[in-house]
Amino acid sequence: MAIALMACNDAVLPLAARIETGAAESALEAIFETERHPVDVAMIGVRDRVTVPGIDPGSAFLPDLLAT
Repeated sequence: MAIALMACNDAVLPLAARIETGAAESALEAIFETERHPVDVAMIGVRDRVTVPGIDPGSAFLPDLLAT
């Protein structure tokens, strides 16, 4: 099985519009978790077969996701 994570650009993942709505630190943490969760789930078990297209700057999530 292989997957492609699309739209891994900085303003798309996490979605900039959602981040702008979170004023409190706890709200931002919750937004980051809900934005990151689907990506984590998609990558479980297929880390060796993942294509991650995007433009510069890439998502802040990418270094952690691609580290292992």
